[in-house]
Amino acid sequence: MSLTEMQSIVNYQSSRLRSIMRTYLEGEQTRSAESNKEFMKGFYQELEVCGTWIAVASLKYEGLIQAPPCYKECMLVVVNNGTMVREAWVDAISGTSGAPDGYLDRYERAWWKDGLSAVSPIQDVSDSVAVWKAQSPNMCRALEPLPPPVTSLESLSQERLHSARAVARDLRALIVKEVAERVARIKDLQARIIHITMERNRVEALEVEYQRNQALGKD
Repeated sequence: MSLTEMQSIVNYQSSRLRSIMRTYLEGEQTRSAESNKEFMKGFYQELEVCGTWIAVASLKYEGLIQAPPCYKECMLVVVNNGTMVREAWVDAISGTSGAPDGYLDRYERAWWKDGLSAVSPIQDVSDSVAVWKAQSPNMCRALEPLPPPVTSLESLSQERLHSARAVARDLRALIVKEVAERVARIKDLQARIIHITMERNRVEALEVEYQRNQALGKD
């Protein structure tokens, strides 16, 4: 794939992250705890795919691939252990004016809107390519929506506040585990790509040496 195509896929994946997280924040208070967990698992699945694309593309086009704004902001939230801080997520998906990963009018396989029972999150880079190709004819940008409201803790009853904290603890533990597993898989993928690249270079060098020896033998 060309540099332009790879950057386009990376930007598209990051744009999906914006839309997914926005939908999550808008309905967080009305969904069940179990539904929120499943929603976030889907989000982290697509976050991993975006990170994998950046790793793969950066190996092929070293120093030329740009990590999109939303992906970088989302990773900062995760790294800083602010996964349950609503304000941090609101900030991560805001400010799309001129961004290469702004919101689109519609998304292919929008499981966060259609429901996980209807369609599934993007699973891997091959799946991502198929969805991106289907999306390509319709990359129309949407106007930036108003940021999702930030829940006021003062407006919650003590019972709802305790319940919200319990859900937050459970979801945070799940997310930390999910992130650790996904980071490990990305590192493993990067190591395998580097190994394959080194092996390919070694084989090419041996082939050049063989051809040189053949040429000397003829002389």
